[in-house]
Amino acid sequence: MENIRMLKIFPRHTYYFSEKTLLKYAGIVGMNVEEVVYSNEIFDGRGYKNIEMLFRRMLGISYLAIKNKRINRLQSLTIKLAHFFDKLLNKINLEKNKPTGIMICHWKKT
Repeated sequence: MENIRMLKIFPRHTYYFSEKTLLKYAGIVGMNVEEVVYSNEIFDGRGYKNIEMLFRRMLGISYLAIKNKRINRLQSLTIKLAHFFDKLLNKINLEKNKPTGIMICHWKKT
């Protein structure tokens, strides 16, 4: 049940795979991983706006409510605070010693 709750908190497209899991999946479907390349050109992997989205979900605030300015002062302050932490954590690259961004995997059928 806890895993289902976590899926609702974070965006469904924010899943992280490793080379180890890709090798496992490749073996299951009868393929080989030829090469894995990491690229920060499109997305750098730091998850900007995840904290803001988490706070909005906890408070039940939709994008439509924000757009139409139907939020109270406490909700507005909470979103601004979450936005501040998002910006702060985005400046601090916690993964600078690890590969980040998009993992491009070249597969070959065995």
